[in-house]
Formats: sequence, C-alpha cells, structure tokens
Amino acid sequence: MSYALIELDTGNIVGFFPTERTALEVVLDSIHRFGVESVETLGLAFNDPDPAGPVRRIAAGHELVQLASATLKAVPGENGVTRRRVPATTATDAAIHHRSK
Repeated sequence: MSYALIELDTGNIVGFFPTERTALEVVLDSIHRFGVESVETLGLAFNDPDPAGPVRRIAAGHELVQLASATLKAVPGENGVTRRRVPATTATDAAIHHRSK
C-alpha cells in the first residue's frame, strides 16, 4: 500500500508514504512549521499497488487538515494544531517549504 501527498495546483507528488498516518503526520508537521497555507493545496490519495488499480482520493485542503487533526488527536494551538515533530525527507521538506513561500 502507498499513500501519496499531491500538490493539487501542479499535480506534483510531494511524497509517498507507507501508511496514511505517516502522511498525516507530515501534514501536521508542515502546518506547525509553515502554517495552514502550506497544506491548503495538498491532497492525500491511496495509490493501489496494482498498476491497473485506482487511485482513491482521501482528502484535500481544509478537509485534509481536519482529517490529520482528528486522526492524530491534535489539539488546537498557535497555527491550528499542536506541534508534532516528524522527520521529513529532504524532497518532502523542500516541496512543502517551497509552497509556503
């Protein structure tokens, strides 16, 4: 199984993650580090390992923020959620940072 964070304005893949929870942790980390605006144009999808299988949309934009907060039981804080440190890959970190500028 593979979960993908996608920058919806460009269609670029931000990163692939082994679990939905891992992807949502990256979303919360980005919100804390760069603000809610950094994830407003992101979408989360499940990528079926079967090449003929579908890509299933899970959440996007504000809905993605709510899903991440609810799933990880985040408490509202300065940027909308509490800080949750997650080591981000260099590519993921760079893509999210670039979007937040």
